[in-house]
Order: sequence, then structure tokens, then C-alpha cells
Amino acid sequence: MIRSKLALQLAPKRRSKSRPVKKIIHVQRLRDTDVLQNFQLKLDEELQKIPAADTAEKEWSQLKQATYKATAETAGFRRRVHRDWFDENDSEATALLDDMHQKHLTWIKDKNSTSKKQLYQKARQRVQTKLCQMKNK
Repeated sequence: MIRSKLALQLAPKRRSKSRPVKKIIHVQRLRDTDVLQNFQLKLDEELQKIPAADTAEKEWSQLKQATYKATAETAGFRRRVHRDWFDENDSEATALLDDMHQKHLTWIKDKNSTSKKQLYQKARQRVQTKLCQMKNK
């Protein structure tokens, strides 16, 4: 007969670290003549500030930083906009979504009401099925 003692412990769930979002410079703004002139002035100022470097790597990194700084200050960064796949002017889709949002707000105001929760859940299911059918058309 074998007898043993076990001490089991559950390890906490490890959260994965998210990657930092890369900032992308909004190069399209440089097509505007005012922004382009401002960029050229900033770039000239930044390039005048660069001291003489010992190696090509240092000189390249300083040139890169100066260019990036001037561009970031004048053109700025692009904003990422998520667009829905459906047309915002589609009256059927917006009506369904508005109804679902309204039922969600009424349920949030009274969290203890099971009937409002069920109404919201049914509305959410209906919206999901209708939008899926509309998407597949």
C-alpha cells in the first residue's frame, strides 16, 4: 500500500504583456504647403543643432532623431479609426443598434431587474443575427 501527501496550489493566471502601439507619422499632411514649409523650417533648425559625430552610426542616429522629431512636431501622428463594415446610413441596422443600446441603458439603471436583463439579451441576440444576415448578403 502506497500512501502520499500532496499539496496542490493553483498558479495565478499570467497576463500577457501587450506590445506598445507603434506611432505612425501622418505623412499625408505634408502635402499641404503650409505644413510642408513649417516642416522644412523645423528640419533646418533640428539639423543645425546636430553636433559633429565620431562615427557614421552616431551621425545616422542623430539625423534620424532630428528628422523624426521635426516630422512628429509638424505633421503629427495618424489616428487609427476603426470603421464598421456596414453603412452608417443603413436605417435598419442603426434602428436595431439604437434599440439594443436603449434596452442596455434601461437595464444598467436597474441591475436587479431580471426582466430588463432578458429584454436586453434578446435584443442583443436579435441584433447579432440580423447583422450577420445583412453581412452575408
